[in-house]
Amino acid sequence: MRKVYKEYSYQRGMEMVKIPKAEYELLKKQSDIDVDLLNQLIESLKDIREGRIRRVK
Repeated sequence: MRKVYKEYSYQRGMEMVKIPKAEYELLKKQSDIDVDLLNQLIESLKDIREGRIRRVK
């Protein structure tokens, strides 16, 4: 009988999930983009609050 691997396991209070390396790399890139986008949004809101904006047509 073949041993079947669990899809997840608990290790030191963290849930571990096995995914393909390509999917991991994609998710890592997306998280970096999301952080950059969030930082840009925060800076834009600070500029609006400080009045450093101008209307562009």
